[in-house]
Amino acid sequence: MWTLTPAYAPRAKYELLQRRMATEARHADELKAIDAQLAEITAMEQAIDVFARKYKQAKPMQSSKTGAIHCSRLRLWREKMRLRTASGRW
Repeated sequence: MWTLTPAYAPRAKYELLQRRMATEARHADELKAIDAQLAEITAMEQAIDVFARKYKQAKPMQSSKTGAIHCSRLRLWREKMRLRTASGRW
């Protein structure tokens, strides 16, 4: 059998408050980490948008020969990037 005394209640309250404070601290740290990751993604989106606007082709290529060379180089570059990312060497 248990013998409860009036001293048990404050001690139990104290322990629960300590656990609550630790949980709140962990929660705050996790939220800070998530906010930092969201900020990184937002910055990346903005950089991509700026890049796309800056290098967006205004006019189509004039010559079909130039277009074919451009497409060929683009395919080679994409293949190179695919191989690089597949090997894990970013």
